[in-house]
Amino acid sequence: METFIALCARELAAELADDYRIVLYGPTRGRKKILHGGQKNYLDRLKNQICPRSAGSVRFTVALPHKEVSELYRRAAICILPSLWKEPFGIPAVEAMAAGVPVVASNRGGFAETVQTGLTGLLVPPGDSGEIVRAAERILSDTDLHRGMSLESQRRARTFSWKNVGAEARALYRIIMGRGR
Repeated sequence: METFIALCARELAAELADDYRIVLYGPTRGRKKILHGGQKNYLDRLKNQICPRSAGSVRFTVALPHKEVSELYRRAAICILPSLWKEPFGIPAVEAMAAGVPVVASNRGGFAETVQTGLTGLLVPPGDSGEIVRAAERILSDTDLHRGMSLESQRRARTFSWKNVGAEARALYRIIMGRGR
């Protein structure tokens, strides 16, 4: 996974570094065994895989307080979620969409449920870094598409409010219990 993240960052930096800053964010708490030595070594390995020419355009950060994560979303032009795993729901996609940020995500698991391709962002085949870059460029190069996705993202994110999710759960329980909607 870390090699794929580095590959995505390297390709994004090569294509977009002149106009955009790339922020790699991801909590790594609880992953020390996977990371072979913790956050610092993991970040160092990722940094070493980025082209030195583009490295200044890539910012690495981990385990930020929620308020700072919200600020990252508010300042972002797009959110890229290149997961190779079947994410169970896709909370990061909903958080980005709530901030009006179009999402480019792997077409797997929860992301396939939350991101409406062409409306709130674009879904790409898992593991295809080139397609991630092309999707990011497509959104960033088309002002009208970006604006439309931003507005639709906010609308879509509201459908995941606790109030709406609770009402849907209640209706489902009523159907299951034979009481209709």
